[in-house]
Amino acid sequence: FSKIFADIDDSLDQTAFMPLEREFNKVIGQHYSQEKLTTILEKIDKLSEQKELQFINHTVTETLDGDGVQVKITIFEGDKFTIERINIVGNSVTNDSVVRGEMAVDEGDPYSALLINKSINKLKARGIFSQVTKKITEGSTPDVKILEIAVEEKATGEIMAGVGIGTDGKSFQFAVSENNWLGKGVKLDTVLNLTEESISGSLHVRDPNYNFSGNSVWGGIDIASTDMSATSGYESKRTGFSLGTAFEQYENIFISPSIKGTYENISAKSDASASIQKMDGTFNNIDFTYSITQDKRNQTFQATDGYKLKFTQGLPLVQDSSAIMHGFNLTKYHGFSDDVIGTLKVYGRSMHGVDDDVRLTSRLFLPANKLRGFQTKKVGPKDGDDWIGGNYNTAVGFEAQLPNLLPEATRT
Repeated sequence: FSKIFADIDDSLDQTAFMPLEREFNKVIGQHYSQEKLTTILEKIDKLSEQKELQFINHTVTETLDGDGVQVKITIFEGDKFTIERINIVGNSVTNDSVVRGEMAVDEGDPYSALLINKSINKLKARGIFSQVTKKITEGSTPDVKILEIAVEEKATGEIMAGVGIGTDGKSFQFAVSENNWLGKGVKLDTVLNLTEESISGSLHVRDPNYNFSGNSVWGGIDIASTDMSATSGYESKRTGFSLGTAFEQYENIFISPSIKGTYENISAKSDASASIQKMDGTFNNIDFTYSITQDKRNQTFQATDGYKLKFTQGLPLVQDSSAIMHGFNLTKYHGFSDDVIGTLKVYGRSMHGVDDDVRLTSRLFLPANKLRGFQTKKVGPKDGDDWIGGNYNTAVGFEAQLPNLLPEATRT
């Protein structure tokens, strides 16, 4: 970029776009990239939204200037019209209410390309449509338009069954998941796991837009039974439930409180180790967990820039051999080029016992998606031959989204 500047129409408030100068200075002298230019245009849209300038439009003129590119961004007030009607087409399974619930504009609102594009991005992020497009047609009078949202539904359900034989013995897993249960956009997940030493199952339901409030609500139950008497000298039976919600408290700041209750019975044999015998007994726990998330991604669907930072803490309400949990997650996106998007992921958790050491069955293991190539719960501290988990864990990973090397028709 040899030069980049904005030509703002005289009818607009010039001071509203003063922050653009700082954005322009960041890219002048840098290698030309359509991705960087798009980021600046998104900044203009963001400023327009903050200043409630619904009818702002912009065009870009690029001119070769020696070895560089001169970019002129013309900002002007476009045609003013309102949305007379919103038509939803292409949804044979999904209820209209699911699509309308993600729309940031409604019938009778001023037309805003920024808010409509934001709505389409949110619809894509739901994961229930393979394609979402918009079309503007004439309304009943010249000052109103009809907005048509066309969606193409995709398969949202999945049934999985697997059998494994390895050094740990035989295992079986069965899972059913659905992202659009009954066409209402509700997510349903059920899992059943069987091994030679344990059996566990769970059922979780999440409504991403409960009662069209924009808030997410979820609940679930978990049941597990483990028999480690032959190796570690204990048996455990555990039943639990969870209820929670998530909402945007401030701009890009999300709060997620939840309640989790568990009942667990641990029976330790007389020849078990001292650390395991200390865990013998019946435990009832109710924990309050909350998360604070700052989401500064440039878009929720296939982000190419920005970051998402999450802090989590679990506090015991009923202290029965309870523990306090702290955690954080960081996901950072960076575009190395228009086709290569890098992602840095940092994960950490800590568990601290309130009155005593952390209960054996509450200790930490790295999730399978954070430590690929290793057996789940087979990394960390050991008691004899048994993996017992730890009080701290962390993981750092890097991913890269590469361009599609095959024709688009192959849908790889």
